[in-house]
Amino acid sequence: MTAITVANRSVTRLALAALLRSTLVGTGKPVNKVYDEPIADFHEQVSVHVESAGSDHPEAGTSIGGNTTSVFDFRVHVFVIWPLPNGSAETTLDLIEKMIAVMVKTNKKATSWKNLKYNGSSNITLTPDFQYRHEVIPLRAEVND
Repeated sequence: MTAITVANRSVTRLALAALLRSTLVGTGKPVNKVYDEPIADFHEQVSVHVESAGSDHPEAGTSIGGNTTSVFDFRVHVFVIWPLPNGSAETTLDLIEKMIAVMVKTNKKATSWKNLKYNGSSNITLTPDFQYRHEVIPLRAEVND
């Protein structure tokens, strides 16, 4: 009997968080910290949190070698303190969204996935305590099993 392999969503989430970290955090970049999971108690002025949002494991495909694909959905949460002491929360949120869009287009295919793309429109709100502007960006990664 042939062993069945299925991709691990956690591995893909960690790879996505690492890519976001290298894109958004560092000298001259807008984000203080990228978390590879949702964190309830954070204190950064600007942070990004990556959360698993669902999976799909379609039936075996017809690709060469019978490779199957797992589909993993993620939500990227961007939090910018409001008001931002040394700048505009709205401008910072817009810059981060643009940087993520460039990152997705640049890394559509990578070692960790065969396709990275948006999975719908983002949504911007104020957190219930009115302390942060909060944008949720839905992403989807297709991964070879």
